[in-house]
Parts: sequence; C-alpha cells; structure tokens
Amino acid sequence: KGMKRKRGLTRAKGHTFDTDAGDHAESPFEAYRDIAPLLQSLAHHFYPQAGEEAKSRLRLYDPYYCAGRMVTYLARLGFTNVYNRNEDFYAVLANTKAKEAKQQQQQQQQQQQQQQQQQQQQQQQQQ
Repeated sequence: KGMKRKRGLTRAKGHTFDTDAGDHAESPFEAYRDIAPLLQSLAHHFYPQAGEEAKSRLRLYDPYYCAGRMVTYLARLGFTNVYNRNEDFYAVLANTKAKEAKQQQQQQQQQQQQQQQQQQQQQQQQQ
C-alpha cells in the first residue's frame, strides 16, 4: 500500500505481490530428482542418527515462489520440511532488516542506560 510499482512488474494471478513475468520459470521435477542425492547426503551429514527420517528433518528454504510446485516435488522425494510461500521475499527481507535494526537500537539504548546507572551508583558510593 502506498508504494509505487516498479517498472515492468505486474500482479500475476495467484500471487500476493507484484512480479516480473520473466521470472516465473519453475524448475521441473527432474531437476529436483537430480539434486536429491546431494540433499540426501546433506541430510545424513546434519542428522546422522536420524536414518531415513533425516530427509524429512532437513530444512530447505526457497524464497522465490512461482507456483508452489517445488514443495510437492521435494515431498515426493522425501523432503517434507520446505519453506516456499506466496510472499514477496524482498519485502520480507526489508521488514526483517528493519526489525533487526530497531532491536539493535533498543539494545544500544539499554546498554547506555545501564552505563549511566552504573556511573550514578559509583558517584553515590564515592560521596
């Protein structure tokens, strides 16, 4: 709301954010099948005691939502812990950075207040 749309972006059917039509090329199932051995190896590396459950414990993140099929494709291969949502990754990132900056500012203010309190206590003890 209130933000101007970037040139060349439109609201694609089924999306909750503006998109570039040239960016919607979802990978086919075969591509995920090709990388499944690598993902399985990573899963067993990170969860060596999990056995066959290792694949479902491996958390995968794909910030670029097209049609959401990749979640289904990976689930067919045993990777069920996948984050790929119909959201604007760049807006989420900007919001996250803004929250982190605010938290950092609050922490700095708290530290300054603590230092001031310590200085006041030291001055009172010296009197």
